[in-house]
Amino acid sequence: IRIITKTTGKERLEALENDITNPFFETEQSLAGIKRMIRYGFSSKESALSKTCKKIANYFRILRMSMMTDTNAHPSLPALNNNFTEPVLTNTPEVFVILTPQSEKIDQTCKKRVSDDVLSFISPKLGSKTLERQREAYGKNATKMRLSMLPEIFASVADTRKADRAVGKRRINSSNKDILNLYLKINGSNKKFINYMLKKRNADNTRMFEVKDIITAVDKAEAKIKRDKQLNPDYRARDARKYYNHLFEAKIQQYGKVKRQKTVNTKA
Repeated sequence: IRIITKTTGKERLEALENDITNPFFETEQSLAGIKRMIRYGFSSKESALSKTCKKIANYFRILRMSMMTDTNAHPSLPALNNNFTEPVLTNTPEVFVILTPQSEKIDQTCKKRVSDDVLSFISPKLGSKTLERQREAYGKNATKMRLSMLPEIFASVADTRKADRAVGKRRINSSNKDILNLYLKINGSNKKFINYMLKKRNADNTRMFEVKDIITAVDKAEAKIKRDKQLNPDYRARDARKYYNHLFEAKIQQYGKVKRQKTVNTKA
């Protein structure tokens, strides 16, 4: 995988021939990127323990594949990852059938259920025209994580509009489009950061951050992560989580922890 993702053409062929069992394979370009990341403090050197674990894991991979090659146990290959759909050949060479693993069917059922829950939640909250335009985006990108945060996002926009009306503002600061925008930005790396900004309140119990403010903060963070990925080919999701955790801790130091609020009713 490291060779395929880091090389092309002749360099790939040479690496596949000479470094196929090397768990630490790097190109000159990726090594230079790693050194820059370490120099500027965006990454740290790999520990001896981590390297040892890689060597041990790689040894067992080589041993397992060697045993499979010796016994011609090719039919057992799908067991390495049951999430993949493996083609099964029939007696006629030109025809084959696809057997879908049961786990994939279960995953599709769960995803459909979450999508239905999301659409059920937003249907009474959006106008018919807005719902028609946004239904596909909400349903297609539905996850349990996003569903759990939807009530707080809608509540935040409602509070913003209420506060604007109280001071006579006519311009709408946060719209249904902003709700969908923030909904699509939620992922495992930034969930805690976004959740904090959604729930953090001022001393008078008004919300400290509007949905637009949160979108701006996430866009800036994503732009920074994108630059870091360009500098370091080995940049991974864990590095993005680490960066968002840093932002989260910085917010707590600046504004304090979130006070406990009553749980928003997700069945509204």
